[in-house]
Amino acid sequence: MVGGLYVQKRVTSRAANGYTNRFSYLAYVQLSNTDAVTKADLSLKNVFYKEQGQTGRVNIALQNDKQGYVGNASSTVALHQKGQSNNEVVYNQKNQSIANGSIFTYQVPTKKLSAGKTYVADITIHDEKNNLTWHWSKEFKTSALLPVTGWANNSPLTRDYHWLWWLLLIPALIWFFIIWRRNRKMVDIIEIVSGNRFERRVSYKVYKQMLKDGIVVLLKNK
Repeated sequence: MVGGLYVQKRVTSRAANGYTNRFSYLAYVQLSNTDAVTKADLSLKNVFYKEQGQTGRVNIALQNDKQGYVGNASSTVALHQKGQSNNEVVYNQKNQSIANGSIFTYQVPTKKLSAGKTYVADITIHDEKNNLTWHWSKEFKTSALLPVTGWANNSPLTRDYHWLWWLLLIPALIWFFIIWRRNRKMVDIIEIVSGNRFERRVSYKVYKQMLKDGIVVLLKNK
């Protein structure tokens, strides 16, 4: 069982200005019903790259398969393009903790990597307390569409979607204008009532209905 002791100093009075500084820390505690210490066992699940504007991020999916806890670990991640020896990124971290049985994503900030290329992530994690070391070398490929998606993420067109609504609204306005103009158009008709002929002018909408009923003959449009 993994837990922690939350320690904070009790403050009984406040400062004259109304502000009081309070500090606390969490002490890691691992409880077990046996004397045997279960050690952590990390496994690498996946490595993938995600572009963020002019920079990027390599996501390393890890899993702690055992109930052992890593309370003080250091890590080094080196990235280089496949077929090249020079590392483009070297990222070091210390004082890392990894809970037992956890699945998590270790994020490594990078510069903007080249699109459509295969990279190699050389990953080393060392558990200082238990003297355990894990090492993986994993290939991953950047998308060939990164230049397009990178431009889209930073373009004003994608940050402000008002232009899209106007683009959709313009055809609708044109369609409504055509319908409105057609309905305003007047038509001269001859209406036959009880054998008598009557000429009059009606709207296009009324004319279409009368034409449908078969009681009008078209003379001319204006």
